[in-house]
Amino acid sequence: MLKQSIRHSHGLTLIEMMVVVAIIGILAGIAWPLFDAQQMKSRRAEAVSAATRINSEITNFFSDNFVYTGYTINATITGGLKYYTAAVVIPTASTYTITLTPTGVQAADAECQNYTLDNVGRKANTGTSTSVANCWGAN
Repeated sequence: MLKQSIRHSHGLTLIEMMVVVAIIGILAGIAWPLFDAQQMKSRRAEAVSAATRINSEITNFFSDNFVYTGYTINATITGGLKYYTAAVVIPTASTYTITLTPTGVQAADAECQNYTLDNVGRKANTGTSTSVANCWGAN
């Protein structure tokens, strides 16, 4: 008679599986906040880009009309914004301030909040960042 050997296959034990799940949980707990922060930083480019486009548009308006009064933001700019709302305040015929305010998930970006750009090119932002360059980039 032939002797058959029975081979037992060994899989992961419950404890080994729990260790793997715990390690994945720890890595996810570290990576997720870093991922969120990186997403917020990348969304800031939307504010900088919109401010630049509005600034160019309002400058062209001034070239044609010699005043900023009467300027309205082009709907293609504001319609394309996902994470910011744009507003232009024109206190006098020769001055303006563009403001971009974060909305939705971007409103949680405490580092770089409201972006402002005025008629003389002064860039500013509110938030916890002490560096305008940090929020506006190398522009």
